[in-house]
Amino acid sequence: MENNKQLRILIEKAKAPITNRKVACLLITKKDEIFKGYNIERAKNILHAEEMAVNNAIKKDDNFKIKEIHLMANGEALNIKRSIPCENCSSILKNYCEKDSKIIFHFFDNPNKKYLLNLEGLIKEYRSFKKVPLLLEKNSFNEYFKNHLSEVDKEFLTEFMKMIKQKCSELYITGSASKRGGPKQLLAKKITGLPYLDMDLIAIFSETDKNQINEIVKKAILSSLKKIGYVKKELLEKEMPSYVLEENPTSKDSEGFIFRKIYWIKEMESEITPPEYKKNPLLPSIIDLSAGINLKETITKKYLNKNWLVRLF
Repeated sequence: MENNKQLRILIEKAKAPITNRKVACLLITKKDEIFKGYNIERAKNILHAEEMAVNNAIKKDDNFKIKEIHLMANGEALNIKRSIPCENCSSILKNYCEKDSKIIFHFFDNPNKKYLLNLEGLIKEYRSFKKVPLLLEKNSFNEYFKNHLSEVDKEFLTEFMKMIKQKCSELYITGSASKRGGPKQLLAKKITGLPYLDMDLIAIFSETDKNQINEIVKKAILSSLKKIGYVKKELLEKEMPSYVLEENPTSKDSEGFIFRKIYWIKEMESEITPPEYKKNPLLPSIIDLSAGINLKETITKKYLNKNWLVRLF
């Protein structure tokens, strides 16, 4: 309980103006020394909570060994995925961990609940992804993603591809290098019991007016929902930090990058009312879509180096 309280105090110090994702970290060494960290986001530099805690520990002893890493993200239970160490932080932590080192996740909205994870297991999830086949037929698409997408997601995406192809020159589905959704989503599902809720897509509109693209996407999503039997008048949307903005905020005015948005309907407000989503398993996943006029400027080279990307058409 004491660790939970300290994390709550630390999270108030976090500064996340870009993503609004605050994370706090307590690093406990084998000598029972405690080092603290929280994330700070600046225009040209983002410091993760784990990095700050490790840096603070190094100042005292660069040969320290980690006994426990305590982490907390702000918000509801599903947001715990925000506190799962990224690939870079996992590599840093590995240098100071032993076989029995543990990661303990604390829930911001439930001080009595926590989740244990072995760091070695997390690092294995960040393995490189081997060559991904180009998927052109529905049968091969279903076969490849049978363990990662629900039947309704497959039906929805198949219909969405037909609808958006009229204006879109290229469509890609993407995910982490480890598996569909990546460690953060896979572990979040284990921890919260909720399904994977995002379908990550990249749409290239090389010959379409920028001002029309959002309406084209919304219309295609609504038409696809209707085709699979779900009729809803209003589609909600929210601007998101793009891959370009997260890694290089100064390039936000790039001519090739248009936007990154998530699209959903009221019943799919996962981070607001997760239980409601579970009541209706027939809904497709929330669409997380990046749009641009060429692939090179829509996602960064750094992203492509560690993520898989499949061209759907």
